[in-house]
Amino acid sequence: MEEVDRAFNELKVKKVVIGVSGLPIIPKAIKKYGPDKIYVGLKAKDNKIISEYTSKENPYEVFDFAQELSALNVKNLLYIDIWSQGTLIHPNYDEVERILSTTDLKVYLGGGISKVKHLNLLRKIRVEGVYIGKALLEGMLSMKELTIFEVLK
Repeated sequence: MEEVDRAFNELKVKKVVIGVSGLPIIPKAIKKYGPDKIYVGLKAKDNKIISEYTSKENPYEVFDFAQELSALNVKNLLYIDIWSQGTLIHPNYDEVERILSTTDLKVYLGGGISKVKHLNLLRKIRVEGVYIGKALLEGMLSMKELTIFEVLK
C-alpha cells in the first residue's frame, strides 16, 4: 500500500494498476483513492491466471477472479492474455465476453490484436480499451486506422 500511496502522492500519477498478487490491498486502495483510480491487472494463459499468487496445483481462473473483483468494488480490469499476445492471430474474445456479460467491470484487453476487424468485434462486446504492441511495430495497424476507429466510437 505504501507504493500505491507514493504513486499518487509523490509521483502524482492519475491511475494505478495493481496486479493479482496485490489482491489483499485492493479494497484498501479503492476505499482510499476510489474505484476509478485503481485498475487491477492480470496476465493469463487461456483462462488461467499467471501469478506468484497462484500455483499449478491451485490455478486461479480469470472468470472466477473477475467475479471476486466485482465484489471488491473494482471497476477496471487490464487483462493481458499471453496465449494470444504477440501472435497477431486474434484476441481471446470468449473469456472477455464471459467477464463482460457477468460483471460490471470495464475491461481493457491486450493480446492478439492485429486488425481493425478485431477492434470492431471487441467494441461490439463492449471492451473499454485495448493494448496494442506488435501490430503497430510491424505495421499491421496504423495510427491513422486507430484514429479513424476512435472517431467512429
